[in-house]
Amino acid sequence: VEKPEEEILGDMLYAAGAARPEEQWGRNEKEKGYKVMKQDLNLQRVAHEKRFATARAVPGVRDFIRPHEMAEITNNWDRQVDNVALVADNHERQKRQLGDKSELKKEDLRVQFPVIQRMQWTKWEPLEIFIYCLMHTMPSQTIFLNLAFPSKKHRCALYIMQQAMIFATCCLMLLFETKIDEDLTALDRNTLELIGELFTLPFQFEVVLIVLTAGSVSAGARKSILALFHGYSVPENQPPLPTMEARAEQLRFWHELAQSGMWVCNIITVTCAGVGLTLCAYTAQPRSANVARCFFILVAWTHIVYPLIKASIRTFILLSARSGPSMDGLLNVYP
Repeated sequence: VEKPEEEILGDMLYAAGAARPEEQWGRNEKEKGYKVMKQDLNLQRVAHEKRFATARAVPGVRDFIRPHEMAEITNNWDRQVDNVALVADNHERQKRQLGDKSELKKEDLRVQFPVIQRMQWTKWEPLEIFIYCLMHTMPSQTIFLNLAFPSKKHRCALYIMQQAMIFATCCLMLLFETKIDEDLTALDRNTLELIGELFTLPFQFEVVLIVLTAGSVSAGARKSILALFHGYSVPENQPPLPTMEARAEQLRFWHELAQSGMWVCNIITVTCAGVGLTLCAYTAQPRSANVARCFFILVAWTHIVYPLIKASIRTFILLSARSGPSMDGLLNVYP
């Protein structure tokens, strides 16, 4: 399409240096681009001032580092992050128990120099300390303690023998008449009535005497067997055996002695259980109920009440020792 003559004439005049009719004199596209760039820079300045407004408002707080300030600086951000995490971890440890507070601050040093094994309880919560103290005081749980001697098998035999001796000693209650009619047959009564008699039978003072006697006899028998068959000790004034054969012979003798003690425990257990059950079977049923009452009272005392009291006292001592030096002397005498 050919241009009109007027447009061709205008192009020739514009090429010769004349201004176009529609353009204003003294204005061009470069000036317009400069104004746009100036507006963008003003917006960036406002955004920058808004970003660092808090740092300028608080005296002493440095502005965030600009990119040009980090041009020639070697960074180690992993180490800086570890330092920040270490500070947060140490602050959190100060809220924990004594064992965590006393550990070294750096993790690699804690692994290399840990808290000794006997002091691990200083990291536990009070409830955990109480549970462990209760386990140490319950006769049924002492079987599983980490002790070298007597072995777990021998401790189990000792525990069963002690319970059998308690039952056999409680059969002394068969010698005392009850305060109710004894002309009864156990087969004529249901199981719930027989169990209920443990609580409904009239109380007799002889029960207290039998309970004390049974507890003393069983504890004495247990200590006697421990002293006779599990007393692995050598006199202090006796020098150690000079040869390996003599030492092996000594160990063999101790092992056979412990095995003999276990057989003695088994024989006593079978004898006491058999004699007790036979006597109860051939005696009036209310008297047998009194025997069961004495047995369960003593078992409840030795397995529940006394361990709870002892564990509570031990927990109080350990918690006091963890928070101050007031119990150090007692722990030195009775560790």
